[in-house]
Amino acid sequence: MPGLEDRRATLPEDAATERLDRALARAFPDVSRSRLQDLIRAGQVCRDGAVSRDPSAKVGPGAELAVVIPAAVAPGTLPVAAAPEAPG
Repeated sequence: MPGLEDRRATLPEDAATERLDRALARAFPDVSRSRLQDLIRAGQVCRDGAVSRDPSAKVGPGAELAVVIPAAVAPGTLPVAAAPEAPG
């Protein structure tokens, strides 16, 4: 789908059990942890094929993670609504 980036990662078999948001931040270091937390809460993250909305959910070795990241909107590309004209 245009404007969306689908990313996937499988945690290594020797990975320690950790929070979902931390595991995603480790897998995708170019995305901030706070952004990943927002995506988790918005239902944009799957853990082992199921949507996960809890950033503190524990994930362990072999977990399959997927995240859908909406494309960033460049400044100045959103339409600006016209201001109503002043009467008179």
